[in-house]
Order: sequence, then structure tokens, then C-alpha cells
Amino acid sequence: MPVFAPDQFAVTHGSGFADCFAYSSILFAGFQRIAELNLQTAQAAFEESQQRMQALLASRDLRQVLDMQNGLTPLAADKACAYTRQVCEIASETQAELAQLTQERFQQAIELAQSRLSHATASAVATRVAA
Repeated sequence: MPVFAPDQFAVTHGSGFADCFAYSSILFAGFQRIAELNLQTAQAAFEESQQRMQALLASRDLRQVLDMQNGLTPLAADKACAYTRQVCEIASETQAELAQLTQERFQQAIELAQSRLSHATASAVATRVAA
């Protein structure tokens, strides 16, 4: 019966914690990028709103006010599309990083399993030869 040494236990669980932190740091980086995008979007919206309000207050003609208001809809739609595109890019990049890390970890697990299987096979052969 093989003995599982404490150092093997520490290595096995240590790599599990390292994997957890690696995944978490990728996710937090993605969340941070989304938060930064949201702050930039909010700041831009506030500044544009302030400029629009100043332009509306400075306007003396009702027709000019209505034209400014009618021009907001296409502008808002374009900005919403741009925001959505940026969110999708961030999500896609984060997903790609997670997939790459998963692929690396999966390949490491396969190599470890093959190594342990070959070691177990060699041990079994050695035991049979000795018997």
C-alpha cells in the first residue's frame, strides 16, 4: 500500500490553492476593468449632461432646444452600443484568459496522472519480479 507523505499532501493542496488564486485574480482583473469602464462612462455622462444643460439654458429659441433634444436619441444609442461592445470585449478577454489557464492546468493534471500511472506500473512490475 503506497504511503502518502505529508510533503506530497502539501504540494497537492498548495497547487490547488494556487489555482484558486490564479482564477480569482483573472476574475478580479475583469471586474476591475468593468468597474473602470463604468466610472468612465458615468463621468462622461455627467460631463455631457452638464454641457447639454448649459447649452439648453443659453438657448433663446424653442426650435433650437427641440433640435438639441431630438439629437440626443441617436447619440445615446451609439454610446450604448459602444459601451456594450466594450463590456463584451472585456468579458471575452477574461474568458479567454480563464480558458487558457484551464487548458494549462488540465495539461499539467494529465502529465501528473501519466507520471503517477507509470510509477505505479513500474512499482507493480518490480514487486512481481521480486516475488
